[in-house]
Amino acid sequence: MIWQGLDITTALQKALSRYKPESVFILCSEGSLFHARTTLERAFPVFIRRQCFVIPDGEKAKSLKTAEDIWTWLAEENCKRDGLLINIGGGAVCDVGGFCASSFMRGIEFWNIPSTLLAMVDASVGGKTGINLNSFKNYIGSFAKPSHVFIDPQFIKTQSSDELLSGWAEVIKHGVIEGDTLWKIVNEGMPETNDSAAWLEIIVQNTAIKARIVDDDFTELGARKLLNLGHTLGHAFESMAIENPGIQNPISHGRAIAWGLLLETEISVALKICDTEILQHIQSLIEPLYEKIIFTRQQVDSMLHCIKGDKKNTGNVVRLSLIRKVGDCVYDIGTDLLQVKQILLSHASH
Repeated sequence: MIWQGLDITTALQKALSRYKPESVFILCSEGSLFHARTTLERAFPVFIRRQCFVIPDGEKAKSLKTAEDIWTWLAEENCKRDGLLINIGGGAVCDVGGFCASSFMRGIEFWNIPSTLLAMVDASVGGKTGINLNSFKNYIGSFAKPSHVFIDPQFIKTQSSDELLSGWAEVIKHGVIEGDTLWKIVNEGMPETNDSAAWLEIIVQNTAIKARIVDDDFTELGARKLLNLGHTLGHAFESMAIENPGIQNPISHGRAIAWGLLLETEISVALKICDTEILQHIQSLIEPLYEKIIFTRQQVDSMLHCIKGDKKNTGNVVRLSLIRKVGDCVYDIGTDLLQVKQILLSHASH
């Protein structure tokens, strides 16, 4: 069940009324701890007496060590099969929390309360959970849907511009896939942060698109692969940053996906399945908002290694989701790794 609105307190009170406090466990990140406490304290004060388990912010939370810490905490707190894990925070909290819940005692119930735009429009819905394996993105995980998702756009007022841009990249991606009303919204640009009604409309549009695709293909055997648009190269950029923490500046998920989408559109043009006008339009949406990702020719090889290792690919054939035109995207397009390499090299700094 996905609840979306401007009165999360009442919705949570109703949903939590059937749970005993001792069966509820709260997971949040360092950055969302204040929001977690405030949200639950307003909705149901008795639950805030339980200690929140706090994990690091961002991708560094998606590790085997963090997962082990969460499982150990649940065991030490005497969580049983009827336990409920509430994940409050951004995409990483939803990813790792959902994975830990789906695997602890072979699965306990979990809810997501996303506090970032990225989590609201993407990570909190859809049922993909997981952690990274070293620099390989989301190599360990499960398909498991939260029983409830509570989305309140008023959280957006607390976000930095970088956090908003990270989520906006997924909105652009959904707009490319869907076209129509959402594409019009994307071209109008981001609303003011305090315009909760406008943000609610955007979030509802995005979750509806994702829910429809996911409901038709939960385990990603077909059309759900469209949601990987921008993610093959995007994940390669993220892996590059993970491998070079002292050299490469941190790359947010949204920035990686934005540039992944742009370069994958270049591949679409190179394969003659997409017109250059569409590429230019997408460039006009991405380049003014997202700082260019700088990488060297030497780093291209490590990114290609990551791409070859992607679970969707075999040998030197990369299976990409690509764009033909806005509202008409395709998946499982076999692309020679050399073609991908040429596009990456054309953007390398030296």
